[in-house]
Amino acid sequence: MKKFSMIFLGIVILIFTACEFEGNSLVINMNDEKKANQLVNELISSIENKEENNIANVFAKTVSANTVEFDESVSALMDYYTSNLVSCNSECEPYSSGVYTPERTCEYIYCSYSVKTDRSDYYFYLKIVTRDTVNADNIGIYSLYVIEQSKYDNKDIFYSGDGFETPGINIDKTDTNEKTFLDISNKVIKIINDKSVDELKSLFSAEDLKQSSDFDEAAQELFEFCENAKSIKFGFDSHNVELTDMKPRPYYDSDKFFITSQVELICQNKICEFFMEYCILDSAEPQNQGITTLRVADKATHPDIMLEVDLDVPVECGIYVVK
Repeated sequence: MKKFSMIFLGIVILIFTACEFEGNSLVINMNDEKKANQLVNELISSIENKEENNIANVFAKTVSANTVEFDESVSALMDYYTSNLVSCNSECEPYSSGVYTPERTCEYIYCSYSVKTDRSDYYFYLKIVTRDTVNADNIGIYSLYVIEQSKYDNKDIFYSGDGFETPGINIDKTDTNEKTFLDISNKVIKIINDKSVDELKSLFSAEDLKQSSDFDEAAQELFEFCENAKSIKFGFDSHNVELTDMKPRPYYDSDKFFITSQVELICQNKICEFFMEYCILDSAEPQNQGITTLRVADKATHPDIMLEVDLDVPVECGIYVVK
């Protein structure tokens, strides 16, 4: 399964090389930082000077076209940011992504900034479209997230909004991956205890259901293996990892957004290592949103197993119970 962690892969590649992949790809362009810095400085200047039209002009026309909603978000942004700029520094090197097909070339820049002012400090996170051969009106700031630094707790990872790249202006939005993962896991636990194959199918992505030739049999095996499932616990002591280090991890693959994590599944007679990958967003094919992978193992038998990487599991195995 081809995976990219947007945060770590982008940084690592930018440090070591400049590259371009075919198809849906990651593209590194050394002019990205200059482009992004210029646009962000224009945006901040326009906010401070209350220049609503100039704010709209740095956004993609397809985003600002929804006049009423966009105008309201601009007003909210000017009310939220009421300071004078002291400094604006990149939290990481801007990194790029692109979609390259015979029909279309589309390129984006992702960037995160620490903005210090005379009253408060903020994080800005942007997705900027720099090229679209099908619709030039998409060029400009496509998505902007702004939050006061005091409201963002995870200082070890640069601010990147809520992971959904919602078009327009988004204020005080943070990553909800842990809650999403917990909600889905609790649904799975109920389904395991109810032994409902159909309900479990409803949580899976359509694509992965098609690939799984023996889903019903695998589901029954899961129900028996995790009998009387109770709850989940983030992190696992066997790896000597702090709980916060094993929170659900987001990553992007082309236009898809996933969360994934390995947790402890507490059952009546055992503790299982439980790995789940969930597609939160597939903009091209929404029917493929859902669980893509479930893997479980008995912690007592496999105390150090990392279910995402330690198994040679066929792609078509949506559910896999480690013997």
